[in-house]
Amino acid sequence: MSLVRRNIIANFAGQGWIALMSFLFVPAYLKFIGTEGYGLVGFFVVLSTTLSLLDGGLGVTATRQTASFAEADAEGKKHITSLLRTIEVLFWVMAALGGVAVALAAPLIARHWLNVEPARIPEVTTGLRLMAVALVPQFPIAFYSGCLLGLQEQVKLNVINATVATLRGVGAVLALWLVSPTVFTFLVWQCVVSTVTVLWLAFSLRQLIGGQHGSWFHFASLRLVGTFTAGVWGINVLGYLLTQIDKIILSMVVPIEVFGYYTLAWTLGTFAYRFVVPIFNAYYPRITQLVTQGEQVQLADLHHNTELLNVYLKATRVMAIAIVPFSVWLAFFSRELLAMWTRNQTIAQESAGAMALIALGTMCNGFMHIPYGLQLASGKTSLAFWQNVVAVFLIAPLTYYCTIRYGLTGAALPWLLVNVGYVVISAQLMYRVMMRGAKWRWYTSSVLYPFLQATILIGLSYYAATHFTGRVVVLAVMLSGLFASVVIPVIRSGFIKVPNYIRNP
Repeated sequence: MSLVRRNIIANFAGQGWIALMSFLFVPAYLKFIGTEGYGLVGFFVVLSTTLSLLDGGLGVTATRQTASFAEADAEGKKHITSLLRTIEVLFWVMAALGGVAVALAAPLIARHWLNVEPARIPEVTTGLRLMAVALVPQFPIAFYSGCLLGLQEQVKLNVINATVATLRGVGAVLALWLVSPTVFTFLVWQCVVSTVTVLWLAFSLRQLIGGQHGSWFHFASLRLVGTFTAGVWGINVLGYLLTQIDKIILSMVVPIEVFGYYTLAWTLGTFAYRFVVPIFNAYYPRITQLVTQGEQVQLADLHHNTELLNVYLKATRVMAIAIVPFSVWLAFFSRELLAMWTRNQTIAQESAGAMALIALGTMCNGFMHIPYGLQLASGKTSLAFWQNVVAVFLIAPLTYYCTIRYGLTGAALPWLLVNVGYVVISAQLMYRVMMRGAKWRWYTSSVLYPFLQATILIGLSYYAATHFTGRVVVLAVMLSGLFASVVIPVIRSGFIKVPNYIRNP
């Protein structure tokens, strides 16, 4: 079994288990802490994502550097180790500063940001301070995970993540049930689990590179990767705004309970990310190796590297097979799935429209991950940076206007429009300067054809489901459309071997 295939299987297994743990326990969270409490949990995610901006692109830099660790000589390994240890120190310093800043700003956030009743401000302030404590050990997790990805230790990483996800979900429900059904109890448990996670990951990294000698803090080593790191940081800041601006605006203009509705829609609507991350993590180190080890040719002519072209196109097709069926399925059956998941018709009614748009926008965003990985592997970040600059200037006013005028569904519309723009416009610009020979093959085999096939098959199942009333029968019809839209392209692509008389009757 090839390393990439093994990593894909491990990543899917790990992410699948994490997704199961996440979705399995959300109804229990709603039961114990309610929609308003879950809105605070959603705001914790916003804070965590905001704090991630402090890494300044160092996390991606660490992944890129560790991808070449195995092939490096002794001196090269020493340099990489010094760089990683320097980045590690910076991560912990920034984590501490970020946690202190959130704790000090907690009263201002509770009074002037979140839309909560005045009587609940002291309680929310306490919760925000506890969030600040939880953020400190959580922030460096991205660094250690990135290093394990670059070292191709993705099986080990997924074992850790799956175990932690189980501990996080089961422990939270038990704590809410046996100790106290409050957001405070929930956040205390998050602190415990984040601490266990970061210590486990740090120990694993030490086992892999601990024998290499290097300085604990060598600031000069950052100069060699400064331009790349700065470019990635700029992209991350803009990417944060693109993915979080809707939630930031909603947290200020709608009641915290309504924000909880949107958080649920976003959680289920972005389900495809559970597939995007494993595939990207499996292919990105390999693409990086092929770009950096190949002949020095013009970026536009990278497609002449036959191995790189094959790996790139295969990665984009695998990505499409994974994300398109589930995204289209979520869009068609958003109301039904929300009702089944939350067992609450009000939530389903309020959140269905937003979830459908979020799912389609996430699908378009997923299309662009492998092309973005190619840009990172080539060390070129300017295109992604400037496309995000334009998108941020568009999405911020659009989100505010659509939220005020059209409610939750309107809040999700800019997310869809921006990501469609990436596929239609940004991809065209990228293929003009790199891998130009792959453009139309990408558009047809990795974007258009998978989308049309999934839309037809799932659309037929949606039409059929409207003619039945029994819950079990409706669910079976829903799943049949999803099953067909997943299995058919998998077989046609050769990922599952079947007899020729079945493949070509």
